[in-house]
Amino acid sequence: VRPRTKAAVLEPALGLPFEAAPMLAAAFVLGLTTQGAKIATDTIVQSSVDDGYRGRIFSVYDVLFNVAFVGAAAVAALMLPPDGRSASLVVTLAAVYTAIAVAMARFEMQ
Repeated sequence: VRPRTKAAVLEPALGLPFEAAPMLAAAFVLGLTTQGAKIATDTIVQSSVDDGYRGRIFSVYDVLFNVAFVGAAAVAALMLPPDGRSASLVVTLAAVYTAIAVAMARFEMQ
C-alpha cells in the first residue's frame, strides 16, 4: 500500500477521535508520508534539472515547500474553532488525500 493511500485512510481513523495518542500517531504517519514525498521530489529535481539551474530550481522549490507549511498553519489558525477540533476539516483532508492518491495512481498507470 502506497504512503498516500495510508494517509487517506489513517488520517480520519486516527484524527476523528480527537484523543492525544491517536492524534500523535496520525501526526507521525503523516510526517513520514510528507517527508517521503519531499525526498522523492528532491531526487527528481536533482536528477532531471541541468547543473546550471539545479541550485536555483531547488532553492525555489524548497522555499515553496516551506511556505506551504506556514500557509497551512495560518489557514488552520483561521479556520479551526478555538478548541482546535473540526470533524469536517478532518474528513475534508481525508477526501483531498484520497483524490490525490487516485490521481497519482491514474498517472502511474499511463
